[in-house]
Amino acid sequence: MNNLITLDVSAVPQRPTGVGRYAIELLKAMAPLLSADMTIGTCVSSLNSQLFEGLEGSIHTFIESPGNRALRLIWEQSVLPRRLNSASSRVHHGLHYTMPMTFKGATVVTVHDMTLMTHPQWHQASKALFFQNAIRYAARRADVIVVPSYDTERKLKDLLNPNCEVVVIPHGVKVRRELNISEFDRVTRAEPYLLFVGTIEPRKSVETLVRAFEEIAAKIDGLRLVVAGLPGWKAGQTKTALERSHFRDRIDVLGFVRDDELVELYRNAAVFVYPSLEEGFGLPVLEAMAYYLPVVTTKNSAMEEVSQGYASLVAGGDVEGLADAIIKELEAPESLRQDRMTIAKERLSIYTWERSARGHLAIYEGLL
Repeated sequence: MNNLITLDVSAVPQRPTGVGRYAIELLKAMAPLLSADMTIGTCVSSLNSQLFEGLEGSIHTFIESPGNRALRLIWEQSVLPRRLNSASSRVHHGLHYTMPMTFKGATVVTVHDMTLMTHPQWHQASKALFFQNAIRYAARRADVIVVPSYDTERKLKDLLNPNCEVVVIPHGVKVRRELNISEFDRVTRAEPYLLFVGTIEPRKSVETLVRAFEEIAAKIDGLRLVVAGLPGWKAGQTKTALERSHFRDRIDVLGFVRDDELVELYRNAAVFVYPSLEEGFGLPVLEAMAYYLPVVTTKNSAMEEVSQGYASLVAGGDVEGLADAIIKELEAPESLRQDRMTIAKERLSIYTWERSARGHLAIYEGLL
C-alpha cells in the first residue's frame, strides 16, 4: 500500500525567506529518503508552484491553491479537506501554523515562533488574531506540533499546554564548501562592512543596529553597514532611521537578494549582526556561522541556542552593548577565530537539512 502524506506549502512567498527556505530545503532533503511505500503530495499556491518544480523521487504537486491570502485560507478549510479526504491522505502537514479542521487523517502543524502570541504588537492586528486562533486550535487538535527550537517549545508549552506531542526539529543550513580562515581576514579589507540579513520589521530591531553603527562609524573610518532583506509590516520606522542616519552614505540597503548574492555578502562581511528581539530559530545566524563569520546576536533567545558558544551575545535593544560587542569582534585576535571555527563545525554537524528531513519523516511514519 502506498501511503500519501500531504504537505501544505501554499503560504511560501514567491521570494522565499526563512519559512520558505524551510519548506524548499526540507522537501529537497526528503526526496531521496522516502520509503518505497510513501508518497509526498505538495499543496502549492498558484503564485509559488515554480519553486517546488523538479523535486526528485515520489514528490508531486497534489493540489494548487488560490494566490490571494484570504482566498487561500478559506480554501484551506473548504476545498482542501475534501480533496485530502477523497484521496485518502494518511497524514497532512501544515507548514505554516494552520491545519484543515475537517481532515480525517492525522495532522502535523509547524509553529515557527510564538511572537504572534507573546508580542502581537509586532504583527498586523488581523494577522495576529487569525494566527493566534490557529495556534490555539493546533494545540488542541493536531496530532503533533513541530517547532524549530527548544526556546519556541518552552514558550508554546508555557502559554498553551498543548494536548499533543511537541517535537523540536531544528532547521538545517547549506555548507557550500570547506573554508580556510585565511579567506576571512575581513578587518583588513579596504571597506569592511557589518551585515544584517532578514525581513525589515519591528522585532528585528534594525533601528538598534543603525544607532550602534553610528557610534562605531564615528570611530572607524570606512566601515559600512549592509542591510539585506525585504521590508515587512511596519517597516516605516526602520526606513526613517536608515534614511536619517548621520552616516547614510555608508549604509547600503539592498532589499531582497538572490542566493548567489547572499553567498558573497556572507563571504566578504566583517561581522554579521542580528539584533532581533525574538525568533523561532534565527536561520541567518546559522548561515553566517557556515562561513565562519563573526556573529553578534541577542542573548536569551533561539539565536543563543543555535549559536551556543560561537556568537557574542547582548541584551535586546541595548545600543551601547551592541556597539561594544561589534567593536570587540572587529578587533578579535586570529586565535579566537580559529577556536570559533571548531565550534562552528560542531554546530553545523547538528544542523543539517538531512537530519531535519529524517526527523519529519519519523513523525509521519509514526502516524501511519
